[in-house]
Amino acid sequence: MEGSARSAGHAPDADIILAIEFIEVPGRGYRWRLRTADGETVTESPVFLSLQQCVQDVRSSAVLNPGIDPYVRRS
Repeated sequence: MEGSARSAGHAPDADIILAIEFIEVPGRGYRWRLRTADGETVTESPVFLSLQQCVQDVRSSAVLNPGIDPYVRRS
């Protein structure tokens, strides 16, 4: 795997996201969580009123789109 990570231009010790979890927060809405291959949580979102808002937010998250400032996108 180390060779393929280098050929793709990634550091061999970089976290690889294996799961994007969508979590229903009863009575409040939805949130998402990104997890690595080791089961560690990379980041979590705030609670959104609808599942559509939650999905749109994870698609534009800074973790999935390097170079985007997460504080700017949620302004």
